[in-house]
Amino acid sequence: MTISSPLNLPATMPEHASQLYSKNVAALLELMLDENGTQAPDFSDEILAESCVTRSAEQSSTLPTTGASQ
Repeated sequence: MTISSPLNLPATMPEHASQLYSKNVAALLELMLDENGTQAPDFSDEILAESCVTRSAEQSSTLPTTGASQ
């Protein structure tokens, strides 16, 4: 029996994490743009509404405070 695997598995993890992060950012940007590529966020979308911290110079969502020191 031969087991084949990368010699340094931890070294390959950051690459996959970066790919996943970039896909998430790209998906979020797609939600914020219309079909012409113009910025047109739809704040009725739950993901955009909860991702938005400020809107019209006012705080639009409650920031989590769990585990944070105040």
